[in-house]
Amino acid sequence: MRYAFTWEPASGAQPVTGTLMLLTSQTWRGQHRPERCFQVYGLTVGETYTYLAGADFPMRYLALTAPEVVQPVSAVYWLQSPSRTTEDFGRRIWADLSPQREPWVLVTVLFDRDYAPELANLNGFFDSLHASVGS
Repeated sequence: MRYAFTWEPASGAQPVTGTLMLLTSQTWRGQHRPERCFQVYGLTVGETYTYLAGADFPMRYLALTAPEVVQPVSAVYWLQSPSRTTEDFGRRIWADLSPQREPWVLVTVLFDRDYAPELANLNGFFDSLHASVGS
């Protein structure tokens, strides 16, 4: 599922806009690294690192550029099951070896601009999205 979104921060700061993509799967084969999709659409992945939105809430940050786009954009993603959250596809694959498989959701947020310096200001957005996916 793909959704365009606008999030209005409680602080009264500028609205945050972008596209949210959710991909649910019972097996790791049904999900792949979002970097691949971004590259297919002509975006180049620059800087990438793990960002911790909370103690048990890691996500992957991606800085993205394209030749025809003046301003860089950014994205974050994580994989979420009812019992855990990770940004590591290796952990997602290992989870499938458990006798009790859980459904997983790949959550990808593509922002309309680069939010690297402001990620901490987006924790409310990330927490709300994480809770919604969890339910």
